[in-house]
Amino acid sequence: MAEQDFFENIRNLMQAGASTIFEVLAMYVIGPILIFCVIAWFIKLKGKVFILGVGFISFICIYAFFAYGLWTIPEVYNQKVSL
Repeated sequence: MAEQDFFENIRNLMQAGASTIFEVLAMYVIGPILIFCVIAWFIKLKGKVFILGVGFISFICIYAFFAYGLWTIPEVYNQKVSL
């Protein structure tokens, strides 16, 4: 019985880690790029301007992820595990 609880706890920790990584990626990378694409569609950006904007926003998002997002992964993970 203790062995089954051990593996159940390991599985829960792995799920918390996977959801934490996805949550941080969504917050720092995927979300801002999607928001930019919706705004660009709304104001009808096309061609080179759109590609330049997506490239610029992608660069900023990747920078923000490495500068700030990697630091938040342990905090979010600890919040999920402590629940």
